Amino acid sequence: MNKIKLILITIRNMLISLTNKPDNNIAIFSFDKNNFKFNSRSLFEYIIDNKKEDFEIKYIINDDAKRNDLIKEYGDYFITTKYKEDIKLISRAKIWITDGGFPLKTPFNHKNRILVNLWHGIPLKKVGLMGYSGINKLRVALTLKMFARHYTLFSSTSDNLAEIYSKSFLIKNSVIKTMGQPRNDKLFEEPKNLSYFIKDIPEYKKIILYAPTWRAGIYGKSWIGEDTQFFPFEDFSQTQLEQFLEENQYLLLLRPHHLQKINISESKWIRSFSSDECEEIMDVMPHFDLLITDYSSIYFDFLLLNKPIIFLPYDIETYQSQVGLNFDYNFSTPGPKPKTQNEFIHEIHQSLTNNEYFLEKRELINNYFNQVKYGSSKLIYDYIVNNLRNK
Repeated sequence: MNKIKLILITIRNMLISLTNKPDNNIAIFSFDKNNFKFNSRSLFEYIIDNKKEDFEIKYIINDDAKRNDLIKEYGDYFITTKYKEDIKLISRAKIWITDGGFPLKTPFNHKNRILVNLWHGIPLKKVGLMGYSGINKLRVALTLKMFARHYTLFSSTSDNLAEIYSKSFLIKNSVIKTMGQPRNDKLFEEPKNLSYFIKDIPEYKKIILYAPTWRAGIYGKSWIGEDTQFFPFEDFSQTQLEQFLEENQYLLLLRPHHLQKINISESKWIRSFSSDECEEIMDVMPHFDLLITDYSSIYFDFLLLNKPIIFLPYDIETYQSQVGLNFDYNFSTPGPKPKTQNEFIHEIHQSLTNNEYFLEKRELINNYFNQVKYGSSKLIYDYIVNNLRNK
C-alpha cells in the first residue's frame, strides 16, 4: 500500500511540476525535508540576514513541530510537501536549492527550472555511484542518470574534486563550479556561546571536540564491522584520561549520532555534545581548540580554522574494504594517529602546546581541498541572481 501511495504521489508531483510555469521570483530550499541544517540552511540564513529581496524564499520542513518552531524563530518562511497548496508553490518556483535530493519526488522537471546542489561535505569516503557495486550500482546509476541531467549548478570547494563529483553523481563537469560551502562562512563569524548548549560548563583552558563517523547508522546491513568505538585502545582507562583532562583543564566533548550510545560514562571533563544538544555544529565550531575524528568530513571544515586534528582510524582496513575512500588516507589526513591511550594523551598534549605541530601539512591539505575558504554564500547567491535566474 505504501509503495502504491508513493507512486501516486510521484505521479501527482510530476504532473503539477510539469504543468506549472516556473516563476523567477520564487526559490525553494530543502535538505531532507525534516532537518534545517548544512549548506541550504546557511545560504537561506544569508539571504534573510542580508535582507536580500531578489526572490521569495521558502524552506521545506515536513515535521510539524519543528516547522512551527522555525516559523516562530525566523518568520513565515517554512512550508511542507504534505499540503497541495505548498506543492503548487514548490512547483512554481524557478529555483530549487538543495543539499541532496529534489524538493519533490519527480523524475521529470520543467526545462526552465534552476536546480542548485550545494552538497553537504567533502567526499573523503566514496559517495553516490562510487559507493556501490554490482546490481546496486546499476540501480543507483539509473536513478542518478534520471536526475543528474537537471542540475544547473553543483557547488564544490575545490577544482580537485570536480572529477569525483562528476563520477559519483553522473553530472556534467560544466555544471560543477568551485564556489565553496556556505556553512563554512560561519567559521569566520562570532560563534554562539557554548554555555547556551552545555549546562554547568566547568572552567577550562582548551576544548576538544571528538566527532567520529557513525558506521552502522550510515551503512546499515552492508556494514560488517562494529559501530563506532570512541576509545579503541587496549590500554584504555577512563580514570587516567579524566585525570589528564582535569590536570590540564581540557574539556572533551563527544559528538555521537543521536541514535548511538557512547561507550563511556559522562563526567565533569567528558561530556556528550550530540545533535540533541546542538543541531548545527558550525554554530560553535570556532570554540574548539582541537578536533578528534576518523573519516568524517568535518575535519575539512575544521582545517579552515588552522587548528590541530588527531585521527583515530582504528578500523581502516575494514572501512576501506566496506566503504572505500576517494583519496589516500595518509596523504589527506594532516595529524597524528595514536594507537594506544598513552600515545593518545601524548598527542593531545603535543597538539595543544606546540603551534608548529603538523602545521605545514594542514596548510597543504587545506589549500588542496578548500580553495574557496570564505564568502561562499555571497558567491553562490550572486551567481544564481546574475547568471542563472533569467536563463
